[in-house]
Amino acid sequence: MHEIAFADVSCPERHVVLKLPLRDFSIGHRLILVRQRNPLLWMPESEFNLLPFSNQVFWLLEAVYVCGQSYSHRKKLEQGAGIIDRFLNWVKVKAWHRRRKREETDWALELANFRNYLNSSRLITDFKSRREGFPFLPTIPSPDAKGRPLGAPFDACLLQFLIREFRLTPEEAHEYPLALAEAHYLSWLEREGGLRIMNAFDMEFEDYCREENEKAAKLAAEKQAQKA
Repeated sequence: MHEIAFADVSCPERHVVLKLPLRDFSIGHRLILVRQRNPLLWMPESEFNLLPFSNQVFWLLEAVYVCGQSYSHRKKLEQGAGIIDRFLNWVKVKAWHRRRKREETDWALELANFRNYLNSSRLITDFKSRREGFPFLPTIPSPDAKGRPLGAPFDACLLQFLIREFRLTPEEAHEYPLALAEAHYLSWLEREGGLRIMNAFDMEFEDYCREENEKAAKLAAEKQAQKA
């Protein structure tokens, strides 16, 4: 049942935004965008659309530039790149902007393309938030789980899991695709009894309960209307 979602995050489609091919969205990419406080990552779309147009363009360019290179390359540029590396990066950026400016940019379309890239690079784990066409792996608390929920940052838990279980270096862990890391981590947590991933029966029962609740609410509204 969840094989399609796992296949989607294991072999993701390639995305091109503003004429720049984007890399698989990694844990490192997410952390950079979080550090930037990039509203494309955390602000609801309806609120983002209310920002001044120049701000929307600025944050889109920033996000595309981040996701068009590896985490290690970005880290090198920020912390220890030499003059030659910085010059080569400047040349690449100038070439990208020249390609981008050859044609008039449909900014609304490019924003939608980047949002599609983001949404396909993260797992949806809340059953009520299911969206057709995006990776969906709903989870529920395990009745056998002991103690309180973890308070550590989720990204830190993913990195520690990859380093400990997959024997990756910290650098390799930061480059690991986010959605694929989430799928492995949640599967491991279920095996350890920390949560449950909803199976076909769980999902059918949830859909049945939702339909019955909607019928009951509709019937109650009709009765209320008749009394009025």
